[in-house]
Amino acid sequence: MKTKKYFNSMRWLAIAAIICTLVILTVMMVESAMPGDKSLSQSSKCTDSLQEYAGDSFDRPVSTDPVRRIFVNAMHGYTGYKKKVSFSCVPTEHRPTEYTYTVADTSVAEVDKSGYVTFNKVGHTLITVSVKDDPSIYGREYIYNYGTDPDNITSATPNYTTVKECQIITGFRLLDQDGNYVDSNAFDITQENDCVRFNGVWLTGMKVGKCAVTFSPKGHPDRQFTYEFETVPDPTAVRATGLTLTTNEITVNKYDQFNVNAYVKKENISPAGANSYSFVGSIHNPSGKTVLSSVSGEVKYAASEGTATVTIVDNIANQAKADLIVHVVVPPPTILQVSGYSQAQLNYKYSYTAEGDYCTIEDVTWSVVKGKAKISQSGVLSDAHLGTVVIRATYNADPSIYADLAIEVKLFTSFGSFIRKALGHFMLFVVIGFGLAASFFFLIKPRLASLPATLVSGFIFSLFSETLQLPVFTTGRMFAWSDVIVDFCGSLVGMAAAYIVIAIVLLSFRLSKRRSRLFTALSAISAKTLFKKAPAFAPSLDGSAPALSDDPASPVTGVAADDQPDEYPDAQTSDE
Repeated sequence: MKTKKYFNSMRWLAIAAIICTLVILTVMMVESAMPGDKSLSQSSKCTDSLQEYAGDSFDRPVSTDPVRRIFVNAMHGYTGYKKKVSFSCVPTEHRPTEYTYTVADTSVAEVDKSGYVTFNKVGHTLITVSVKDDPSIYGREYIYNYGTDPDNITSATPNYTTVKECQIITGFRLLDQDGNYVDSNAFDITQENDCVRFNGVWLTGMKVGKCAVTFSPKGHPDRQFTYEFETVPDPTAVRATGLTLTTNEITVNKYDQFNVNAYVKKENISPAGANSYSFVGSIHNPSGKTVLSSVSGEVKYAASEGTATVTIVDNIANQAKADLIVHVVVPPPTILQVSGYSQAQLNYKYSYTAEGDYCTIEDVTWSVVKGKAKISQSGVLSDAHLGTVVIRATYNADPSIYADLAIEVKLFTSFGSFIRKALGHFMLFVVIGFGLAASFFFLIKPRLASLPATLVSGFIFSLFSETLQLPVFTTGRMFAWSDVIVDFCGSLVGMAAAYIVIAIVLLSFRLSKRRSRLFTALSAISAKTLFKKAPAFAPSLDGSAPALSDDPASPVTGVAADDQPDEYPDAQTSDE
């Protein structure tokens, strides 16, 4: 019976529409709940391949404040490693600044123009990061190459096992199975007593005597290499027992670095004639706040405002020691700049900072001096209207020092945001809207009732998609009513496209010679019959095609009427 064939074809089409819609809705929920950093990474990959076609149609939201200071982080690694240098700058926000990278000793490490460092051999060297257009603005820090990766070390032989009392050997290494030098920092070291001390490339004779020292490559405690080390007497060695600093209290600016040895003079070490050794300083920060941090044993970094104590001690006997009180302050600014994006996207939040001469200033009052927007006292801009918004940071200690930043609020601030909205929101919901319209058209009778059901469900899913982006469900994302509107508009377009296709199909049914069979088959599809056995269709009186009847008692019955049974086991078929 051809009518049954038409029914089965339409039913499978309806099932396919429902399954595809459910799959797309699942994708939508997964994408909506994806953390912001992963979502941004996905869109970045897409925009990278499409950006060249867009040209300069979209501006990028970047800060234009010039870089005034650069702070480079120390790097540690093993031969063969490749890492990108990490640094921060003032102002702190991202900006379209180009940097140059140089390394003092390229035999230890090399750096490419993108800032990726390749570790060549054991040793340490300096890396410098500078502003390309102004090399006088730079930051510098050490690269420490510890040699062979611990994972690849199967044997280790020290190049020195004997040291004099109070002697510091600065070229201490171990040789791996291939004869390559390895820094002691590549090992976990245990020893019987403290007759010697290891500190990177330094081997220090502490107390006269012998001790067994075991070296285990980091992460591999099962590999142990044990050797006997000895500190021999040195009659000329005079141990320091006392230390007086040139000053016991200093004040440094936030982000500054200082060397503890700058406050140690040979004549201040007792007894007179004592050997002058390298001094190191242990930091005592206030509870719960890192005021100072250590770059190396001698160099300290002012991390945040406050007061800390550095205990300076000689690097051998640990007997000559003194305390240095360090006050870290944020100097009052002579200038002030607002750092942050000069373009903002509608209904999004942006953070701004006030930058002084060379560091962030927190003692400011934020305000909006032009346009419609809100800004919190932590510098977070929100509820900005389309157009130009001007925000101001005023230094509380001196209100005559302030800075303004004009922000252009746009619907799309970048090609990436356009792609996320057009593809990640609008186009996805075009497909969802199309699927919802097609699915409800097949499931609901009368067919016109599918229209309000489709509209309501489209709005609910648009709202649900944004609700999943609340911090309760994911991270790094936010709820925006503008995105709900974009999603719903996309679903409306998809619904309209679906109903246009349905109208064309129905028109083709009407023009077909088999329109009675087609309409009868279509009329038989609903939520009740979709997943059941195909019903048997009764023939018309003249045997040409199934007839539609509004009279349930009529001898000519079809399944077009809503109150007809789903199956007709006794019906006769005569389509052939």
